Amino acid sequence: MLKFLKNLKEDKYIKIAAILLFAAFFLGYTMRVLDFTKSPALSSIGVIYPIHQESYPHYMNSMIGYESSSSMRGGYDQISESPIDFLYVARNNIVSSVLIVFTGVLFAIPSIIFTFLTGLTAGQSIPEVLEFANGIIAAKTIFLFISYAFAIILATSIGIELGIALFKFIKEKKLQLKKTIYDKALLLIIITILNIILQYLLLVI
Repeated sequence: MLKFLKNLKEDKYIKIAAILLFAAFFLGYTMRVLDFTKSPALSSIGVIYPIHQESYPHYMNSMIGYESSSSMRGGYDQISESPIDFLYVARNNIVSSVLIVFTGVLFAIPSIIFTFLTGLTAGQSIPEVLEFANGIIAAKTIFLFISYAFAIILATSIGIELGIALFKFIKEKKLQLKKTIYDKALLLIIITILNIILQYLLLVI
């Protein structure tokens, strides 16, 4: 276990993914604080940043007059008109992880873009939560973002590693995948399941 945690800490792909996600997060946060944007980018697409959709109904009434609150009326998202329930939470967490991992085979470019958009949208959402939500909802949202970010970082590291492995396979005709990628995949599954349960219990019920 200690060896596994040490490998995670030293994994260069995890470091790259973490830098990408949090650089995008701080960019989004800065844009929102300085009023370059009035609402989180792509927040209506649950798989980009589902936690924003889940927390929004808890404080949407306090935003009346600040910006349009029509995007979440009745607890539905703009894209699919699906109710925010357990299936919604499960779908968006699973789809986001699967997309990031398996689009890594396209030389990791979609994985990187998806992760950047996730960080950007999350960064633009947090100021809104801190300003309009009560302390309990804000604390829950931040805690769940940290947990969600861990899953995204794991998924991105796998996607990037797959993309690089494919590039080397095309170049050298030799496919090499380290054992750690399977360990990270298993951990990602566990974290994703925990995120689904926690998001549903803390923000949806």
